[in-house]
Amino acid sequence: MEPLDSPTFCTKLFNGLLITVPGGVNSCCLMEIFYYGDARLTDLDKIMNNNLHKKIKNDSLNGIRNKACQQCWDMEDNPNTVDMSGRLHALKYYDKWMKDENSFKIELLDLRWKNTCNLACIMCDAQFSSKWLKELNKKHDFPLIITEKMKKYIYENIANFKEIYLAGGEPLQMKENIELLSKLLEINPNVSIRLNTNLSVIDTEVYKLLKQFPQENVQWNVSIDGELDIFEYVRWPGKWLDMYQNLRTLLETYDNVYCDILVNIVNCENVLLLANDVLINDLHIDPDRIKFTPLTHPVELDVRNYSEEIIEKIMKKTADFMVLHGKDNEYRSTMFMSALGLLTHMNNKNFTKDLDKTRAFLLQLDKRRNLDHKTLGTYLND
Repeated sequence: MEPLDSPTFCTKLFNGLLITVPGGVNSCCLMEIFYYGDARLTDLDKIMNNNLHKKIKNDSLNGIRNKACQQCWDMEDNPNTVDMSGRLHALKYYDKWMKDENSFKIELLDLRWKNTCNLACIMCDAQFSSKWLKELNKKHDFPLIITEKMKKYIYENIANFKEIYLAGGEPLQMKENIELLSKLLEINPNVSIRLNTNLSVIDTEVYKLLKQFPQENVQWNVSIDGELDIFEYVRWPGKWLDMYQNLRTLLETYDNVYCDILVNIVNCENVLLLANDVLINDLHIDPDRIKFTPLTHPVELDVRNYSEEIIEKIMKKTADFMVLHGKDNEYRSTMFMSALGLLTHMNNKNFTKDLDKTRAFLLQLDKRRNLDHKTLGTYLND
């Protein structure tokens, strides 16, 4: 069987490398906590050639759905989410050298150097945000994974990179990205770059370096989870006006700007106004570049903690939003389909509600941050 004839073949298993903040290593962020090994304990070249990785590649070549890739199988089995499958999107990177379980070459790099971040978003934690770490007055419960040996492995392969994805933490504020981008400008300036950013500050050395790459090769995925006071609560201590102005500035320079909206129990109504009034009508962002994603962790912030009566109200507003942006149009945008995904999520009854636990979670945040979620005008006041 040729690789592309296998219904489970994924190029990322053969050319992808992801390194998480705690040191976990695999091929793709959709594999989540399924890791081949720990970069703190084992050299990267050994991890990417170990038996576990080879087994998953072999399954991929032979039509076997390995559980490590379950997120993609779930998306591909659902007609409403099949277009979101990372496996299907990655097939464009197929090359004839991807022929057996021993084949591996880094071409797609997903790099999260450390947890450096200036925000402490309510759905995040100390593992991915140094601001959270400072707020909790904690020290790292894991050593930083950056080592000269790791850098050497990455930079030895830098000429092969076709795409790199920078996340964090906040990639615009990581000094390690200054060195990485400088080397890319010198050795591989036409590489495609994607980054996930909170866009709270753009006057950084990383931003200046990114502007030296061809504009069409840089894709911005901006995390924006509400507007006005909802934004400032969810993405504390971010300021809405700073975010809005930075996004406007970015749109003046780049075409490849995408907005990722993580929907939680605090912002579930506000994000519809954000998408319609700000992103579409004000900033004129294409609906194909706007995506809603339902939050499932921490479980306290899942919108399904609301009563069924309130969930019905939110679903009705979401459905009305979809009618507004999908009526008389056979084509369904990314925004429309992801809104449909929100309805599917809210309609999933396989969930144990605990609104008291949600309120306790938010009250604890409020106490530490001198905030008051009750002033936000959400259904949490009902």
